[in-house]
Amino acid sequence: MTKYFNLNLKLLLTNPNLIFWAIKFVTKYTKLSPSRFLAENFASCFIALLFVSAVLFISLVGLSCYKSGILVLPENALGLVVISLLSAIFLYAFSAFLSLLLVVLRAPKSASFLSFIPLIMSFLAYGSLWTDFKILAYVSPFNCIMALCYHFFSGRQPVTGAFLMSNGENLMSVSLSAVSLVAWTLTLLVLVVVLLRKMKGVGIEEIRLV
Repeated sequence: MTKYFNLNLKLLLTNPNLIFWAIKFVTKYTKLSPSRFLAENFASCFIALLFVSAVLFISLVGLSCYKSGILVLPENALGLVVISLLSAIFLYAFSAFLSLLLVVLRAPKSASFLSFIPLIMSFLAYGSLWTDFKILAYVSPFNCIMALCYHFFSGRQPVTGAFLMSNGENLMSVSLSAVSLVAWTLTLLVLVVVLLRKMKGVGIEEIRLV
């Protein structure tokens, strides 16, 4: 195959208009319901994610051992795997929600702004290295992800913020962090199903224009 084939295939596969047309036809003109579409779309993406994650993890551990001769493993591997899977589900739901919201609202001009929302929230979570968010640390799902990963990898109790300067006086509850992340994930998944149903009222030509 020529380079044109690769570039054209990449362009087609990353075209949101084409992808959302697939959603429109599948959920309206077949027996595949929005909930079933979401389940199958998520399952296929999740399997691919697991494969890529496994390759990255094995490569990272292998290179660390080869370069430094030190094997660094998490204190609670099972807990870290579980929270990683939950985090992946949340990120999928969050991404799907923003993408479908753009289509349902017919707001193509908002695409740039919506694409920055995950970056903004991630940056705020990164800010917890220096800033203590106190009770607000439980509100941000990105903060909860970071705190839970820290806990299961190091075996230590996370704090509500100021990781680099804290003396451990404001400890963050692992249970509440997990509950917050699960609540965010379930809420977003429900909203995604609602938006998928709303897409039935959006004309195909309008979706193409968006």
